[in-house]
Amino acid sequence: MKIFGAVLKFLPPWVPLAAVGVLLAILMGGLLALRASWEAEGAAKVVAANRQVIIDQQQRDALLSAELIQSQSIELGALRIRSATVITRIDNAPRTTGCGPVMRDASRGLHDLFGSAGGSQAGRQPAAGVR
Repeated sequence: MKIFGAVLKFLPPWVPLAAVGVLLAILMGGLLALRASWEAEGAAKVVAANRQVIIDQQQRDALLSAELIQSQSIELGALRIRSATVITRIDNAPRTTGCGPVMRDASRGLHDLFGSAGGSQAGRQPAAGVR
């Protein structure tokens, strides 16, 4: 302690205060850096969580797409089987000079396969203003 007191006698009186000020400034800088690193760590955790949510959603979307594709392929297979009979009936229709039987079979086949577009009954309907 005597050496420290002897050194202080040779220094001007403002030097110890300046040293304390520098140490406080370094301490404050360290605290600010620590706070910034905590905030950066929190932001990194949020970004990682967001990425994981996106990855999970993409996986769920892929599974849903696979299920939809599979169900659509099953429906298309069933439609292909049902349409084969209609196509065979049209191909095997008797040859005539008109198109009556072929058009009838084609029209009925489309109605059987897909139903009517508007949900209304087939055939002529009164005009909209007449109803």
